[in-house]
Formats: sequence, C-alpha cells, structure tokens
Amino acid sequence: MEIDSAKVRAFYQLALDKSFSKASRSLAITQPGLSQKISRLEDELETTLVIRGQKEITLTDSGLELIRYYKTKVELDKIFFQSINPDTSTLMSEIRIASFSSVTVSVIIPLLGTLIKEIGVFRFNVFSREVSQLEKCLFDGEVDFIISTKEINRERVQNICIGEEEDVHIAPKLKKNIQSLPFLDHDAQDSTTFNFLKIQGKDLNFRRCYLNDINGIIKGVETGIGQAIASRHIVQKNPRVRIISHHKKVKSKVYLSFFEKPFYPESQKKCIELFKNYFSN
Repeated sequence: MEIDSAKVRAFYQLALDKSFSKASRSLAITQPGLSQKISRLEDELETTLVIRGQKEITLTDSGLELIRYYKTKVELDKIFFQSINPDTSTLMSEIRIASFSSVTVSVIIPLLGTLIKEIGVFRFNVFSREVSQLEKCLFDGEVDFIISTKEINRERVQNICIGEEEDVHIAPKLKKNIQSLPFLDHDAQDSTTFNFLKIQGKDLNFRRCYLNDINGIIKGVETGIGQAIASRHIVQKNPRVRIISHHKKVKSKVYLSFFEKPFYPESQKKCIELFKNYFSN
C-alpha cells in the first residue's frame, strides 16, 4: 500500500494549524477541498485521523502515528538529498523542544551551542510552557522532545531521567523583613509555592501575585516586590537574592520525554545523548 504524499502533507499542515480554516489558508486551497483530502486519506487508511471540534481539531492516536511517520520520512528524504548534494543547506535537520521555564535558558540553550559545535548547523525551535501543558505539546506534534518534572505514562513514549532539580525559597538580598511580601508565581494554576510550603509544614494561607515566567519572578524578587520558590541552579549565584534555609530539601526528578521511533536523525540522537549526560557531569 502506498500513502498519497500530497494528502499526508495536507494532513500535517492541518495538525500544525489545528483548524481546517487556518490550514486551508496555509495550503492556499479551499476549506472544502482540504476536508475532502483528509476524508479520502482516512478512507484509504481505514481509520479516523482527526476529531473535528467547534474551534480546533484533535488528533487521534492514528493521527499522531501518521505525523511521526511523516516527520521520519521527511528526515530520511533530507539525508538522501544531502548525500547527493552536500550543499543543500535548505534541507538541514530540525530540533523542537518544549520545557518548563527554569531549564530553557540555563540548560537547553547552552546544550544547543554544544550540539552545533559537534554536528554543525541545524534549525531549532525552543519554547517554554507550564509543566501541565508539556505533554499536550508532545502529543499534538508541536515538538520532538519535552523536558518536564513529570513522566508520561503512555505507550511508545520514552522517559529518560536526566537529573534532579532542587527548589529553594528566595527573598530580596537587602530586605530582612519579608513577612509582608507576597509569593510570586506564574499564574493561579502554578502549584510550586504551595507544594514547597506544604512539605515544610508552613502556613498555606499566603498572599500570591503573578509574573509570567521564571525570569520575571526572579526580577520581582531582586527588586523587592516579592519572595518566591525557584530552582537552586538559576539563583545560587545571583547577588541580588538570598536563599532562605528550610528543614527539608524539595527535589524533583527531571525527565526528557519523546516518542520511540525506528529512525532518529543524527541531530536528535546527539541531542538525547547530551541531555542524558548533562546532569551527571
């Protein structure tokens, strides 16, 4: 059986745009034309690939499997064309990573620099999300890898524990009385402060304020507008904050998660290797 490449490309664009209207504009075809392509592809494969919602589509397990197949095929095509024409720079490989914010700048970006030195130029797309959103990024096909403090217990997903992260309580360096300062979190769903104080046996009736990401939170502590719970590795050398001691250490395992597949481009294999070794060094 041969899969129609044009239909699969259309399906891949639909998966990226998450709606028929957006994907049809990206592909410069009519929405009914795109819908017909997807329906015919589903008929040919004898399976449902997408669940159509009012605003967005959701990929089924078969749809996710087709996305992984398509991306593997694209990577193999790139390797073949580069083997017969090494100067084909437009066909360079790509790595897409989503992580929680405290490791994006401190871990991922330095590792990308190392990766470029070892294997040469490649495209990369790195962004931060809340831990609760990372699994969806992987299953929606937005990224190749996620770095999270939670394992994904799903079939064909590989979880590699790459280290541990310790949370610490930080306050402004020169402010001795911090009783009146609010705790700074990302948003109302961010449970970092709650979990830390609960483990320490502290009063859980505390005032909260919100800043969008970890860099904003640390800047807020530096300027004296709040206190926070943050990862030790990104604050321990910061001269504008102080770490407040507590009786219990609060550590979380950090996982690199990705789908198992029969073929990994050299850039992705090296990426996995670097992440596995980073925290052990």
